[in-house]
Amino acid sequence: MALPPWHAFALPLLRSLADGSPRKAASLRDALAAQLALTPEDLAQRLPSGIQTTLDNRLGWARTALSKSGLIERPSGGAAGVWQITAAGRSLIDEAVSEITPSLLLARYTGYREFRGIGSVGASAPPVPLQPDDSTPEDLIQRGYLEMRASVAQELVARIRAEEPYVLERLVVQLLTRLGYGGTHGEGIVLGKSGDEGVDGVIRGDKFGLDEVYVQAKRWGGSVGRPEVQQFTGACMARRPRRGS
Repeated sequence: MALPPWHAFALPLLRSLADGSPRKAASLRDALAAQLALTPEDLAQRLPSGIQTTLDNRLGWARTALSKSGLIERPSGGAAGVWQITAAGRSLIDEAVSEITPSLLLARYTGYREFRGIGSVGASAPPVPLQPDDSTPEDLIQRGYLEMRASVAQELVARIRAEEPYVLERLVVQLLTRLGYGGTHGEGIVLGKSGDEGVDGVIRGDKFGLDEVYVQAKRWGGSVGRPEVQQFTGACMARRPRRGS
């Protein structure tokens, strides 16, 4: 499943420290993973960079938000990565809040507002809009990357559709060759022309042409139907290839 945003971990994290005992970040992580019934897949999920797990990223930002708000702190003289609750954190727990949201932290804690670059509580003219933030910086980077990738893909498809059929046939053969279908010494050849009997290209996996993959490329808007598949199969059988795509 998709892991919840960082602030969904804030209240469980604060409650895990409610007894006042300092605890290591690693033990808090394990306790929260069990409490939230996270699966091995959830625990293994990583950011697009691959450097950090998504869970560690979410918990890291939750700890940062609680710390900047003065709800948790590192014990004086304690080891690195150890946290404990503060008096302000206990007070918030005693209120029995149902969740800790960015809006709550922005409205009540000067430290968090300053961390977000907004200013002190009660400021009359904050320099940036006061809106909840469900995303970590890594989430925003991933979202921007996915949006840009989708936009480029749409533009590429539109440009290919506007070209002559030969352009698509050449691109498909080049793509399959780059994916390794031609092997180390193979080559891809575009055949698309009148009388090609539905075979638009051939990829030779060796110099002798003993291992060939026949290719058909179609500018299709939906699923390719059985008649087209049967026609291509017939064209392949006439040429007796080892594979077709």
